[in-house]
Amino acid sequence: MSTAPTSKEYKTFLDVVNARDNFPILQWGLQVYIDSIDRFYHLVIPPADQTVRLVIPSVVSAFRGLQGWKLDEPSRPRTLALVDGTNAASRAVIVEKTLHKFCDEKILAILSRWRNELKHIYGSSGELPFKVDRAAAPLLRLVSYGIHRTAFTRSDDGHIKLWVQKRSQSTAFYPGHLDNTKWRSLKGEQATLPEDLVRSRTKSCGTVTYMHLHNALAIGEVGLVQPQVEDLFELELPGGAEPKPCDHKVEWFKLFDAEELIESILQGNHRLLSKLRSYVNHLDIQVTSYRATLWLL
Repeated sequence: MSTAPTSKEYKTFLDVVNARDNFPILQWGLQVYIDSIDRFYHLVIPPADQTVRLVIPSVVSAFRGLQGWKLDEPSRPRTLALVDGTNAASRAVIVEKTLHKFCDEKILAILSRWRNELKHIYGSSGELPFKVDRAAAPLLRLVSYGIHRTAFTRSDDGHIKLWVQKRSQSTAFYPGHLDNTKWRSLKGEQATLPEDLVRSRTKSCGTVTYMHLHNALAIGEVGLVQPQVEDLFELELPGGAEPKPCDHKVEWFKLFDAEELIESILQGNHRLLSKLRSYVNHLDIQVTSYRATLWLL
């Protein structure tokens, strides 16, 4: 597997991309890819036994000996089978009971962020084997979706500065890191701006997709695989309009120019890849790496 530099060690934007989009791909080498995939257990549902999801070993160990689940470790690939339940509804009850047990007994840290928001699990043929709470999405390598907006201002001479937020130290994910002006998943926002201004001036500017392996900065088990899709938007603010924090998750908003942004990105102070895409769109930042250029297109 390619090794991404730790914080304060990035030399290029490609390093930044590799640090976040760090799940092995075939282009890194066939054996690296095979070795990485082989470490996962395949979540299957008899009798079809088709792979529904891939699960890391540290998570699978929590299922050992539980009613309704069966581990087959000598097999290749190794499997975790949901053996009880005859339809999506009955399987969902078993899955929810199991996950609540893990949450109540604090067995899996990622479940401490229980959301009471269900996500669908789909099989390879489009069937719906069961549903899980959104907090369990990284356990089963479910795709996470986000909406990210970068606000910017333009001076009379045409120079652009971008509004950047600093995440609160009390935030569970990436405390103290810099982030977009405003982001949301299905719930939650971090900045207040007049609704009519946002609606009239917000423009779509693309989508970023990547697969991220959780590290120690994210709450939960290290090594969880998080596929991410981020829809990007930009918002040019008129003079005098400023985003302000609206909850405890944001410490402040500040305007950054190109030099400040480049320095903070390469220092590893930013949380998401969407910012790099947005910043390159707006500022005079040269991308010299071919791979990073393709990723940012």
